[in-house]
Amino acid sequence: MAADMDEKLKKKRPWFQFHLSTAVVLMFVAGGLMCANIEGRRGTFYVEAHKDGHEYNKMVAHLYGWPFVLCEYMTEEECREYNGFADWTIPAPIYCIVVLPLNLVCCLTILASVAVLLEWHIRFKSAKAEPPKDGAS
Repeated sequence: MAADMDEKLKKKRPWFQFHLSTAVVLMFVAGGLMCANIEGRRGTFYVEAHKDGHEYNKMVAHLYGWPFVLCEYMTEEECREYNGFADWTIPAPIYCIVVLPLNLVCCLTILASVAVLLEWHIRFKSAKAEPPKDGAS
């Protein structure tokens, strides 16, 4: 009786305990999500404007945050390079703090989904590989 209880306790893994392979994969997924959030990307905005009789309708800015933009800015040099003049600059970064919780929820959902999927796969494989307990082959 005591041997059966010890075997059941050894077999059952707590729900919050991950395998090492799951932890390694989660580390890489988290690194990819951090890169997506930290590395800036360029975004192009089209606006209507008139200067010296010409229409300039392209504005390029650096965007930070994934999947929603958390911060954006544009330097005077970049504005001059893309538009030919420096009237549309974003000298100080513009932050939209409202999207921070949305970005966190999205990233945590991705991490949790990957963890659950990997743990389910590992446990399904190990349960399938175990021989039957009743002695039948």
